[in-house]
This record gives sequence, structure tokens and C-alpha cells, in this order.
Amino acid sequence: FFFCCFLATMARFADASSVTAAINDVLAQGSFSGWVLVGYQDDKTLVLQGKGNGGVSELVQNIKEDEAQFCLVRIDDNTKGSLKETTRDIFIAWYGPGLSIIKRGKKTSDLGTVQKVMKPFHADITAVNKENFNETNVRDKSMPLSGSHVID
Repeated sequence: FFFCCFLATMARFADASSVTAAINDVLAQGSFSGWVLVGYQDDKTLVLQGKGNGGVSELVQNIKEDEAQFCLVRIDDNTKGSLKETTRDIFIAWYGPGLSIIKRGKKTSDLGTVQKVMKPFHADITAVNKENFNETNVRDKSMPLSGSHVID
């Protein structure tokens, strides 16, 4: 009984193909920056909320303090010392500070559903503080050996 009720409350995408198309458009081969933002139309319906070719600072202008949102962002990855230009795609779960603890828990349970559509990505992190949500912290927290993968 619990399992059936739990499945009934999982979020779904209103149009997953629009999110996939945005990812293919913004994060196409040869692009070195860009982002896609997904959020909730209502408690159970996920929708594309925006996309852009700018970096993390442009993305942060579109996140909301009282919502859970999910982002896929591309940054330059020149940390390997390679002469070849490389990029890193990062999945970010944003939980605004105005989001209640109960709602955050409910939205966290939708991560698997969201990540199946918003892919591929090299790293996933969580952000909860807009002031610290910047490219430097995204880059640092997305490194495999960074320890904490939370921007707080």
C-alpha cells in the first residue's frame, strides 16, 4: 500500500522532450557554456523554466528563493593542463532558502526522475545559498575530490 501511494506522488515532466531539446540546443558539441533550468509548474509537474548560453551568473539570475529547481550547466574545464578546450556539464539541485523543510524533502524524492531526463553530466551538486552560487564554487564543488558537493 505504501509503495503504491509513494509512486502516485512522484513528479512527472509535462513535456520531457522540450527539456531534452533545450539540452541538445544549449549544450551542443562545440559550445563552451550554457544552462538549462527545470522547475515545478505545480507540486507534481516539472517543466522547462529557461535556458541560456551564458554561464553560472546568468543561470543564478533565474533561480527562485522559494522553489526547488534543477539545472544543467556547462563550464570550461581547463584544470587538466590540456591544450585542448574541454568542458564539464554539472547537474545542480537548487533548494531555495524559502522552501520549507517538508517541501524540500518531497522535491528531493524527485531527483531520480529529473536526472533521467537532464543528462549526461559529469558531476552533481546541491545549492542552497544564492550568495555563494557562483562559477568558482560550482567549479570547486564539482571536482571529484572536493569532499562536500553542497554550495551553502
